[in-house]
Amino acid sequence: LHAKYQLMEVLGVGSTSTCHRCVNKQNGVHYACKIIDKQTIEDRFHGMMDQFHTEIEALRSLNHPSIIQLLDVFISEQKIFIVMELMEGGELFDYVVQKGTLTEDEASNIVRKVTSAMVYMHSKNIVHRDLKPEK
Repeated sequence: LHAKYQLMEVLGVGSTSTCHRCVNKQNGVHYACKIIDKQTIEDRFHGMMDQFHTEIEALRSLNHPSIIQLLDVFISEQKIFIVMELMEGGELFDYVVQKGTLTEDEASNIVRKVTSAMVYMHSKNIVHRDLKPEK
């Protein structure tokens, strides 16, 4: 990772990457850093590296208040580091379960944000393909 950032705790682990909290050493702002091990991807998921490059290019082209912001990408011999806006507050699914029921205003606000982001993405010829409220 670039000397500008310091990795901190692991936020999540997926089948193809690990997400860490990181901090910008210059301004102290916290971000999320998705780390992809290139060799693991090639060994386990042939051809998937192209998907990561497509994801990076898609995120670079988007600027919407309900879509996570891509800040930096660093590619080394072994890894890809994707630094993004840090989203705190948990999963939408967990929020809905914890609340029990949402008011009509809360539900319509959530639906409005999601559909606004989808319409924006579609206007850029980008389809999400993994939109779901649960983990």
